[in-house]
Amino acid sequence: MAITTYAELQTAVAAYHHRDDGHIAEHIDIAEARINSLLFSRMGETEADLSSTAHSRTITLPTDFLRPLGLWLTQYGSRQDIIYVTPENLPVYTDSEGQPAYYTIDQNTIAFEYPADQVYSFVLRYKKGYRIATTLTNFALDNYPQAYLYGAVREAAVFSDDDNSAQKYEMLFQQAIDEAMKIERGNRTQATLAADPAISGRRITNIINGGV
Repeated sequence: MAITTYAELQTAVAAYHHRDDGHIAEHIDIAEARINSLLFSRMGETEADLSSTAHSRTITLPTDFLRPLGLWLTQYGSRQDIIYVTPENLPVYTDSEGQPAYYTIDQNTIAFEYPADQVYSFVLRYKKGYRIATTLTNFALDNYPQAYLYGAVREAAVFSDDDNSAQKYEMLFQQAIDEAMKIERGNRTQATLAADPAISGRRITNIINGGV
């Protein structure tokens, strides 16, 4: 049975579960949430052009954002690293404005250390979440349909209190994820990331204690 679309996936889940319990879409949603958190695929990365607002310290994140991979200022042509820090380590200055050098993720926004003194352009590279109920197909379903299928059937078994089937399909789901990750790791290069300051030798001032 070929599984290339959301509709075909729903049909396959019902067939493997031996019935349509009326909650197939919910089972797929839960399985997809697990896939989003476990599968780090090359096609699960994307970039978005963003702009700051003058006098504002935040930029709204893309709706499919899961986690950041890099943020660059592109105001002057070439990419300039904006350094990520954890929310608790980002100092907040409200009495001055300027060009941001550091950022964190705060709820559904990118937050900088102080408000921008003008409009700045950025490129955000991030891991995106799959939303098959909206897109109807995606890279993960095209290449790793077993992850979607076994994950959703596992959720259906949990919903129907079928512990044996839940255990069986959990094992199959984990195997599918492991196989997918092996393939994805093989497709990723081993090149040093230019944005990695520890390897590139770039000196960065520690904004917490003033050291380097």
